[in-house]
Amino acid sequence: MIVYGHRGAKGEAPENTLSGFRHAYRQGVRHFELDIVLSKDGKPVVIHDLTTDRTTGQKGNVDQFTAAELGQMDARRNTSPWPNKAGIPELEQLLDQFDEVEHFQFEVKKDSRARLNILGNRLTEIIQSRNLYQTAAITSADTWFLKEMHRRNKRIRTGLVSERRFPGPWGLQHVWAASICALTGRCVRQNLWKMLIARVCTFPAGPLTASRTCFVLKLWA
Repeated sequence: MIVYGHRGAKGEAPENTLSGFRHAYRQGVRHFELDIVLSKDGKPVVIHDLTTDRTTGQKGNVDQFTAAELGQMDARRNTSPWPNKAGIPELEQLLDQFDEVEHFQFEVKKDSRARLNILGNRLTEIIQSRNLYQTAAITSADTWFLKEMHRRNKRIRTGLVSERRFPGPWGLQHVWAASICALTGRCVRQNLWKMLIARVCTFPAGPLTASRTCFVLKLWA
């Protein structure tokens, strides 16, 4: 099993913040999952929700704030106690600080197609300019977005995400197979995407239990 720092070190540090990723990195984690949303000024920022309400307490949609404004917020709300202010970072700020990470999973949430189109362009530029073809994958439950990413650059790895609480993902194989066919147009067994199973859904402090983990089927293009 490959252990991913889910949203950095969610459960032990503010999620999707530089502080959280540093905390996990110091514990030896070298695979990370993080969530990407587009800011008002068109920059990919690292936040799970489409609003800032839950993590910062400041009301509003992410698309109402510039990346600089999001960086000045304090994302320590609804998390474990943390001593220092932690803003919402830009994706490129995160990448600048962690050049020895073995793999990033950039998870893109459903949003308007206009905003996803811009976000897709930005992510393509970042992956191309930093040569992240082997060390990053873009995942989403939005099949339209994944097809758009594949159209932009076939070298970029994409993955369809489907989650169920442990131990129950196996009953959904027919759904995943149908989704693969819809995305690729190829339903021949030897052409199906490789499967990498399992990410830890909370930062792994202590024994793994059914209530603390979930499994994700990632279908890499």
